[in-house]
Amino acid sequence: MAELSFSIAAQSDLADIEEYGVREFGPDVAEVYMRRLIQALAFLARYPRSAPERPDYGEGIRSKTVRKHLILHQVDASGVFVVRILHHSRDVSRHLKS
Repeated sequence: MAELSFSIAAQSDLADIEEYGVREFGPDVAEVYMRRLIQALAFLARYPRSAPERPDYGEGIRSKTVRKHLILHQVDASGVFVVRILHHSRDVSRHLKS
């Protein structure tokens, strides 16, 4: 299993997703959604190269879709580095540059 690490932005994305979910849908629904994201992250740790490469987002960027979010990550010898976790309606290229 590959090591999983997160950018500060990805950590913030996760917290924001959970906060939004609790506020808009309630704690039970938010918990289920967060569990799905965590399961997808665990899957990436187990199968690091399972998600397709997305050269349109940058060199080495891969993207896994989980419901309405994209887990944008890179894979190298040290493991999986989660760059961002963004809602599919966001301008991914703009958020990857910031």
